[in-house]
Amino acid sequence: MPLFPYFLKNAYLPYFLLVWTTFTGLHTFVIYNLVHNYFWFAFIDAALSYFLLTLLSVGLWFFIRALPDNSKNGTKNFLGLVIVGIIISVAWSYGVIMTLSSLNSLPPAYADFLEHSTIFRFAVGIIFYASIANFYYMIIYKESSLLKQKYASEMEQQKREAELNLLKTQIKPHFLFNALNSASSLIVQQPEKAREMIIELSDFLRYVVKNSQIERPELSLELENIRRYMNLESIRFGDRLIYNEVVEEIALSSKLPGMILQPIFENAIKHGVHESLKPIHVLAEFRMMGNFLLVRIENEIDPESIRSTAKGTGLNNISERLKLIYQRNDLLNIQKTKSTFMVELRIPQTK
Repeated sequence: MPLFPYFLKNAYLPYFLLVWTTFTGLHTFVIYNLVHNYFWFAFIDAALSYFLLTLLSVGLWFFIRALPDNSKNGTKNFLGLVIVGIIISVAWSYGVIMTLSSLNSLPPAYADFLEHSTIFRFAVGIIFYASIANFYYMIIYKESSLLKQKYASEMEQQKREAELNLLKTQIKPHFLFNALNSASSLIVQQPEKAREMIIELSDFLRYVVKNSQIERPELSLELENIRRYMNLESIRFGDRLIYNEVVEEIALSSKLPGMILQPIFENAIKHGVHESLKPIHVLAEFRMMGNFLLVRIENEIDPESIRSTAKGTGLNNISERLKLIYQRNDLLNIQKTKSTFMVELRIPQTK
């Protein structure tokens, strides 16, 4: 909550001066028409009135801010505001009258007007007091609503981050044990291939550990590790895996959630290459489509080996991450035919 009224802040000072000038002008006009031919006295009356009103308004702000913010104290708060309103209106009325009466050479007509303007000024003071009090309560309500929204937004952000971190922990290289087993079997028969496989696996895991905290790396960085993964699987499956990719140069600098591609390639290997004895083609395309990075990964499948058409854990993981990050549920598209399985992602490119 702001400590001082909004009109004391630089951003709101011009608006207050505009309102102050407008009311001063109206006040001057009314008194000038009531007491003819005394323009300067009318102007001094108006300027002094609203100057004192401003000072009293600042005090009212502190009083309202000091009241208990509790519905149980509503009656007490209201009575307190009424009493303070009467005090402020009386102080304002008599303060203006006494100050103006002390001026020298007051015209008789204007002096008579001052003497009989007490009730009128008191009524105007009550109206101004009520208006200012309502205005302050509007400010307090607005600030309170903004704080609640900010708190709710922060809580929602923390919840989303916690959910995202949970989803990230689920992204584990499921092929790790298979890769180590393959390397173990190659050590005796093909030691060079085993060595190559262990080096690739080491580089792959180093990337996962090193870049796990990068929320949205560039595609070029993610592709480097995807190629390591596909090289590992090529060593493991040999001629049964044929991998090709098409990448637009402009797409390399686009950004996407870290490790979001990994489950798609794992899915292609698990349900495509692993389940088939014949060579399987895996094609990955990366290109820009307006303000989106379009990722399309397609793999051949053996219809007889696919037991279920449901999405796996990895693809569900991707769907949930995209919803949490971009607040959209139309960024993942899956298409399956008798011979192919295709996953398409549209990643918004936000500044």
